[in-house]
Amino acid sequence: MTEIYGLRKLERDRAYLVGGRQLSAVIAFSMIKTSETNELTKSDILQFLTKNGYQPTSDDIDSLFWRLDHNKDGRLAYSDFCQIYDDSALATIIPQSSR
Repeated sequence: MTEIYGLRKLERDRAYLVGGRQLSAVIAFSMIKTSETNELTKSDILQFLTKNGYQPTSDDIDSLFWRLDHNKDGRLAYSDFCQIYDDSALATIIPQSSR
């Protein structure tokens, strides 16, 4: 799975989850995170993708995590997630030609 392919799948799934109704970032974040912290881990992302039928490699997860961690602090906090959840921010992650 390439990074762009994985990002397209995440966007498609996000659109499916929204499904004509407004799904809040809080609910989406809580659907992915498994720990009690206010951060997503690589393990959370791997489990979410695997549970939804994807088989990403560890390199895929590392690359995706790095792209989504806007402040490059090694953590994917709720504030980072809100930036990627917003359509305008998503457009900066996935180039238009790749959608």
